[in-house]
Amino acid sequence: MLQRDNGAFDDSQHMVTTTGVIKLASCRSWLSRSLREAAIDFRSIIPVQHCHLVLFPGSPAQSGSSDLLFPGVSSTSIANHRTSSRESSPPHSQTMAAVTGEFSEVEHKGVAILYFIFGVSGVLANSFVLKTFMKEGVLVSPKNILHINLAFSNILVVLGFPFSGLSSWHGKWVFGIRGCQLYGVESYTGGMACPAFIFTLCLERYLANRQRHIYDTMTTGTWWLIALAVWLHAITWAILPILGWNSYSMEASGVSCGLSWLKHDFNHASFIMVMTIEYATLFLLAILFLRSAKSYVDSPTVLEVNTKNWFTEKQLVWITFAFLMIAGVGWGPYGYFGIWSQRTKITSVSMLAVTLPPLFAKASASLYIVPYLAASDHFREAIVGGATPVKKDQ
Repeated sequence: MLQRDNGAFDDSQHMVTTTGVIKLASCRSWLSRSLREAAIDFRSIIPVQHCHLVLFPGSPAQSGSSDLLFPGVSSTSIANHRTSSRESSPPHSQTMAAVTGEFSEVEHKGVAILYFIFGVSGVLANSFVLKTFMKEGVLVSPKNILHINLAFSNILVVLGFPFSGLSSWHGKWVFGIRGCQLYGVESYTGGMACPAFIFTLCLERYLANRQRHIYDTMTTGTWWLIALAVWLHAITWAILPILGWNSYSMEASGVSCGLSWLKHDFNHASFIMVMTIEYATLFLLAILFLRSAKSYVDSPTVLEVNTKNWFTEKQLVWITFAFLMIAGVGWGPYGYFGIWSQRTKITSVSMLAVTLPPLFAKASASLYIVPYLAASDHFREAIVGGATPVKKDQ
């Protein structure tokens, strides 16, 4: 039973039960979570600024029903609203995880602005990297192939920012179930490809410095085939939820779509665990490959050969190491969230917890240009000079 008063709302309201008093973080948050499970937007029914929640034995709320009583709103009208909402809402809205610590309208708009900032900057930064590598001859082929593909994968990571940005601005997902599936496949294709290309770059650095006899036999065609294999691997992971292993659904935040992290049946849990274990293994192997390459190029007996590349072998190792760290910071929260959600079997999560991982991933996409700029004067000159040809190293 819902009771309202004219007093100021106190964040330390209490829910009274037959077994005692349970402190609620927020009356408004509790109502939002309860009505979301019934596919009802509580803001469209009644503004809840000042309220007390008192649960009596046998009351609808205590018995687990979502038929709450509102002043001036009958339980029948709520039931009718629930029925019509379920009929018109996509299936994933019925299984949305419970969220605590709801964002205000201002906070949702703040997140939307961040999505647009990270999206635009990510597309521009990686487009510049693509243009520079393809037109300016930064690295002699085939060394440039993996860098070109990494930049393109980062563009895919942020390319869906209008979907998440506009939905955050409105405080709800506004592109329907088809838009949810499309957004999931597009963003996860880039998200799966980006760390995989970084691993491949670490492997390339290892072969170039430790297994030169193998590296010299690998042609441009070989590296393009490797890049194609990475893309096929990423696309396979991205479409598996469409085919039935895991699923794309509205995230707990209610403003974005992604993998169903908080479902704990074998179908969903196995996907999350296999994906997390695979990419954690790739990350550890990348560290080992890069450490071996670094120990070689740091040796005083190694002399740098003059080339037409903008970067020395040592600089390329440090650039790849920087990529690895950016990927760890950008995608680490997703990995941690996946392991944590499956180990704890939690079904509710705070709004901040579900908002940070995608923001970290989107933000990281625009940082991959920084190691290039730090390592090469030519890259910095290319930003100022635009399409003006830049003199190569001799």
